[in-house]
Amino acid sequence: MYNNKNSLKILHVINSLNIGGTEKSTLIYSNYLTHTFNWIGVFAPKGFYSHENIVEPDVKLIYTKKKFSVNPINILLKYLQLSRLIKLLNIDVIHYHHRICLPVICLIKFLHPQIDVYYSHHCSFDDFINYLLIADKFVAISQSSRFDLQRYGKKNISLINHGIRAPAFVKKNFKKEYLNIGFVGRFSEVKGIPIILNSFKALIEKGFIVNLIFRGEGKLANHIKKIISRYEMNERVFIEKPESDILRTFDNIDLLVSASTEIEGFGLVLIEAASIGIPVIASNISAHREIITNNINGLLFEPGNVMDLSKKIEKVLKDEKLYQSLSYKGYQNVAEKYSLELTATKYKKLYLDNS
Repeated sequence: MYNNKNSLKILHVINSLNIGGTEKSTLIYSNYLTHTFNWIGVFAPKGFYSHENIVEPDVKLIYTKKKFSVNPINILLKYLQLSRLIKLLNIDVIHYHHRICLPVICLIKFLHPQIDVYYSHHCSFDDFINYLLIADKFVAISQSSRFDLQRYGKKNISLINHGIRAPAFVKKNFKKEYLNIGFVGRFSEVKGIPIILNSFKALIEKGFIVNLIFRGEGKLANHIKKIISRYEMNERVFIEKPESDILRTFDNIDLLVSASTEIEGFGLVLIEAASIGIPVIASNISAHREIITNNINGLLFEPGNVMDLSKKIEKVLKDEKLYQSLSYKGYQNVAEKYSLELTATKYKKLYLDNS
């Protein structure tokens, strides 16, 4: 279909530039793919990543004022914006990443049939909206998200895991006291933050001298602060602003905890932490099991089980040999399976292989 593959113009459509795996990964891969394609753009409202040095100059950021919604006026305005860009820039591919964009995408596909539409499924929703998803090509970021698409009849699905560039391995120092447990990401319901807080409270009550760092932002920030005050943990629990750089993101964090629910599609933060040698404890959900082999390169706990998470953290706190083993094997796993180069190569093939 394309006369010159290197001149392919690809526009990613996302619902925000705030912190999150979907947003960050889209920008990272866009950066990488500018070496292959002459034009890569991202259409989104401004957010956290708008003000960070994460986007290379060759990636064209095109801002829209508001997030996507099902409001008819919003749908019409977003369609008109994108339609104008398609005509003005001769866009070849629209790649959308959030289901809330679907009404606008349907209009584009109907009124601009020459456009190839791609969709990345970043979560495992398991609801009727999956039936409505349209795309010439689908991307699943994990086996669980691929299964979520398949059970709703979607075909032509490419499995492309997230990937990152892992630095050289550096052995982590094991601290028996004042070890910092960390959560990194968006403060939302699906992240299981109350589970983490209650597990931490149980550790404090057992006499462990540990700290808890929440590094991120989101609508649950005030709720987290209220729980911290109620439990009288203000001197042990800290809420810090998000960072875009991996080293700054995990600065002073010795052990990462993720308590996400089954809706989680992958777990970018897990491989980011492991890539710099930070051991990971995560909820035993489908997406996490694809990354973590329990007791080998990380630990898994029963989702929603406060005491099980507390016991897994305690297990690491008491065993330096286990801590170092999880650190090194977690790093090895990322270096072997989740390299940025491998992921980018798959995206190149996705766009260029239009047979």
